[in-house]
Amino acid sequence: KQWYQRRVQGWEEEDAEYKTKDGFSKSCINKIDDKAPAAPGDVLGGFPSDMPPDQAGFMAAVEEDAAKRHANRKRKEEKSAVRKEKGNEAFKSGDYEEALQQYDIAINLTGWNVSLYTNKAQTYIKMADYDNAI
Repeated sequence: KQWYQRRVQGWEEEDAEYKTKDGFSKSCINKIDDKAPAAPGDVLGGFPSDMPPDQAGFMAAVEEDAAKRHANRKRKEEKSAVRKEKGNEAFKSGDYEEALQQYDIAINLTGWNVSLYTNKAQTYIKMADYDNAI
């Protein structure tokens, strides 16, 4: 059971953005109930009552979860694009502090967007802050 708890803890850290206010993951895959009685030989414990027991139901739940994650990523990308554009406008007007703030917000939303890091580095270069530009 210790190896399982370490795995769950790792998943929880990876999926931190999908947690609700009361601390439970919205992901259907991560809804394993540790308090449910385990079947003989079952290391993971029982399944929660809302988890479908058959393969088709499970796959439908996985597809639904993937669709929710995709929609969440799309929303983040849209919000990030707005912040990037605001940062670009601030950069063009010479308000480099505002540009940095907007790029930081965009990076927090979509850290995988490389152009945000180059925009931020260029802003630091314009401010002659070469150490942070690296």
